[in-house]
Amino acid sequence: KIAVMSIHMELYCVKYSSDLLVLKYALAESGIDCKINLIKSGVENIPKWVFTISKQADFPILKISPNAKEDENKEEEKNNVDDNNKEKKENKRVDSSDNNNNDNTDEKNKEDKNVEYVVGLSKIISIFSQQSPKLQKLVQAKKKLYIELILRCTDKLDDLIDQYTIETESETVSDLEQQILIELEFLNENIKLPYIFGSQLTWTDVHYWAVLIQRLTIMKHSHGFELPPNFTNISQWKEKVKRNKTLTDIQFDQSKLLSWYETECIRNIEIGCISYLKLVHKGILSGIDNLIN
Repeated sequence: KIAVMSIHMELYCVKYSSDLLVLKYALAESGIDCKINLIKSGVENIPKWVFTISKQADFPILKISPNAKEDENKEEEKNNVDDNNKEKKENKRVDSSDNNNNDNTDEKNKEDKNVEYVVGLSKIISIFSQQSPKLQKLVQAKKKLYIELILRCTDKLDDLIDQYTIETESETVSDLEQQILIELEFLNENIKLPYIFGSQLTWTDVHYWAVLIQRLTIMKHSHGFELPPNFTNISQWKEKVKRNKTLTDIQFDQSKLLSWYETECIRNIEIGCISYLKLVHKGILSGIDNLIN
């Protein structure tokens, strides 16, 4: 295992996503040094290298590489060796361009072997939790419904809200709203208060805060959604998490979030179909197998 202090970590996360909030909370609570690189939504904004890591361009992505500062001595040692061998190489009748290509390939292969990529929120949180006792306390795997609630939040409710806020067909909007209410009813029935599992904040609270609470403004703006008054447990829980200092410090500026949302809606209408057609066209040119994939 690589020692914690000997690595450099960078996060790549979609701007204004719920995953970003969860990760910012993890970093704020743990004190882990990790740079966050924000990726704008849309296929055209995704760096090409991402597709070599994840064919579906799944985010977030954690990049783990050796710490550059701790490798300075090794790099200097390598340069000395290169200098000593330089004269020998000059005496060889080898085409210089071939040498350069080989050197670049070797260097690239070495870099690839030293860098590790971790894809997916749960895997990244697991790595951060291993490095921070404070984050470990947020894991309550033995609690009944702990895993189920997190999965219902990240795999179901998150997608439902995403679809709900961009949908324009009234019948589909109504159907999505009913599915959202079913998920919220399940949550409301299982909140122990003051937090979801009682007196201690867990990852479940952080996930639902990021996925639901931080997007209520957009949900209301898009289709007039408001929490039903009979969901009293959710209302009390919401007021509790709103007073958490770390969550307050990292929350989205709602006015900026709304501005971004409106821009995204226009962008989706203008370039959504064009981007899709470009993707299909590229797939046809590269072969039917790639298109199917």
